Amino acid sequence: MSTPRGVLVSSKNDGDDGGSSGSFDDDSLNSEKVAILSFGSKHSTELIERKVRELNIEAKVFHPLYTIAEELYYGKYK
Repeated sequence: MSTPRGVLVSSKNDGDDGGSSGSFDDDSLNSEKVAILSFGSKHSTELIERKVRELNIEAKVFHPLYTIAEELYYGKYK
């Protein structure tokens, strides 16, 4: 599966999630998907992404200059 243009996929494991690899099974996620637009603050963006994923909601970080609206619309992101 290829990553859409402009998507930053975080593979960092901060160690406080019980040792999981950071990826989720489709069964453990809600059907909701959240797009996080990153305007440059790496720490804040990673914190927001981690907190959203802790709620078992799929989260992807997008760079606003390289993301088109159709990508978010057809990806069914909120």
